[in-house]
Amino acid sequence: MKKLLRFKKASLIDHWNARSKLYAGKYLNPTGIDKLFWKNIYRFHNITQSTLLKCEGKTLLLDIGCGPGINAVNWLIQHNKLHITGIDIAEHMITYAQQKATDFNLLQRCTFICGDFMAYDFENHKYDIVVASGVTDYIEDISSFVSRIANMTQCTFIISWPRKSIRSYFRKLWYPFPVFSYSRKHIMAIHHAAGVKDFEFAVETYGAFITIGRK
Repeated sequence: MKKLLRFKKASLIDHWNARSKLYAGKYLNPTGIDKLFWKNIYRFHNITQSTLLKCEGKTLLLDIGCGPGINAVNWLIQHNKLHITGIDIAEHMITYAQQKATDFNLLQRCTFICGDFMAYDFENHKYDIVVASGVTDYIEDISSFVSRIANMTQCTFIISWPRKSIRSYFRKLWYPFPVFSYSRKHIMAIHHAAGVKDFEFAVETYGAFITIGRK
């Protein structure tokens, strides 16, 4: 079983390592297909941006599954007092994010970590805002994941969730590693189990949810 889990994790890391430039391109130069199928990813960026405006003065943000850092760099450019820590399991994603931050002279306001959010030692550090976009798709112990986010958040956390649908069924068949999806009822139960009482569904579409939790 341990060997199987290591294989699945390695497959997931290899998958994202091979896609750093492709993934960045979906933000920098989105195609018509990207705009159609990635609507919720772009919505997530906008919701986080709106949250940052409402939480002016909150300066520490943790970006779980930061990918190539396109969102992080955009938020840093728009909020000059913001400091971001990004973490991702794929080394190539982190390398791309660091280069992007360097290009905009932003490295002094951000840290990018190659690691597993659930295993990484943050040394009891707390963040004003925590975001996780496109991450719950691949988390086996989702209750512990949300509990850790809630414990590390001082103000607000935002999470995207793939919704149970025909598309999510075919994703499970396509990928060589576990892929998860959720119902509204399941997401509510996960938040309640984590002790999060103040949360809302900011987006509900056929393919996804985006929730906002508050401390």
